[in-house]
Amino acid sequence: MTTDYEGPPLTIGGGIEDETEAHDGWSGWVDIGGALRGQVPMPEVWARTDGRFTFYKGQVNAVIGESESGKSLLVQAAAVDVLNAGGHVVYLDHESDAVSVAHRMIALGASREALETHFHYLNPEGSLTPAVQLRLALYLGGYCPELIVVDGLTAAMEGQGLD
Repeated sequence: MTTDYEGPPLTIGGGIEDETEAHDGWSGWVDIGGALRGQVPMPEVWARTDGRFTFYKGQVNAVIGESESGKSLLVQAAAVDVLNAGGHVVYLDHESDAVSVAHRMIALGASREALETHFHYLNPEGSLTPAVQLRLALYLGGYCPELIVVDGLTAAMEGQGLD
């Protein structure tokens, strides 16, 4: 088979080998063989009844569903599991209030001590300005949370002026 292609050399799994390739997020093909030989990440947060876990540590995990379908309750149950194992949880709540969340967490099995020492609740209002980001980073700097929950993503996006 012949071709009339006269562009830069192409490599399977290696992208276009050209110094001028665009850096727009579409320029580099991934070597799937290398990915298959790498370490496969496994979920490590919130144990299921079969001994496996639900969420990936250090990665974005989304719980998506219809309004009032139990998404908050699900992530609160995961937060209780993390708290009871001694981990820190950051909870950015754009939908509810601290009293309701704290009482629900206790009903799900969290101890008062774990909530007081390892549960970092914030009910944000307004934009996440650089100054707010800095204060948040300084506050959380020593905790290394195992789970960060953003409850009410639509409201959070609206607070940033996004639609």
